[in-house]
Amino acid sequence: MTLDQLSIDSWAEIQTINEQAPLKKRLQDLGFVCGAKVQCLQKSFAGDPIAYFIRGSVIALRQEDCRYITVTPLTKERDNHHD
Repeated sequence: MTLDQLSIDSWAEIQTINEQAPLKKRLQDLGFVCGAKVQCLQKSFAGDPIAYFIRGSVIALRQEDCRYITVTPLTKERDNHHD
């Protein structure tokens, strides 16, 4: 699934960032790297942008940029702590 599909309050682990992502380097600089855990905090009324908690920071991303990031949802049983 892609990051924009993550439900509010859900956690996921980043798997990949598509090589075609226009902001790939910037996303990586913000902490969106393979293995990082990310939580969807809230979506604007129109669904864009979306706020995420990652590595101690809140980052808002446009939905079109989120579609370049592949994630695996995490469950409480599978991961009891988050970065």
